[in-house]
Amino acid sequence: SVPDSMLFTGSRTSELLLIMALTLLPWFLLHYLEFMSPTWKVSGGARKILQVGLFTKYLNFEESSRNKLKQGDLVMAMTRDKSELAHKGYRDLMEAPRLCGQLVMIALFQFFAPFVFDEDWEYFIAAQWWAF
Repeated sequence: SVPDSMLFTGSRTSELLLIMALTLLPWFLLHYLEFMSPTWKVSGGARKILQVGLFTKYLNFEESSRNKLKQGDLVMAMTRDKSELAHKGYRDLMEAPRLCGQLVMIALFQFFAPFVFDEDWEYFIAAQWWAF
């Protein structure tokens, strides 16, 4: 049994190919971006900025405050901690758009579900208000 109307095209085969392409295209794009991300050199610049800022802050301390600070703490902050902060901060910055995208998709599903599933509007409106 062939449905009377297709969503995008007139034939089932072209409809299937279009949906497959729309499903697989983001995966290939994300794979390419993930593969190319080491060449962007973002964390090196972030580490440099953090190191310069930390050392400038240290030099702006008063002499008495500088004497209280252990030299090993400053060295560890300049070498180990700045790299960890740059890596985790960049990773979390890249995670935020993904989470926002998921929220948008959930909201779009809630909005379009009554049209797609031919359900009552009241349930979906109540679900929208409850979610927010």
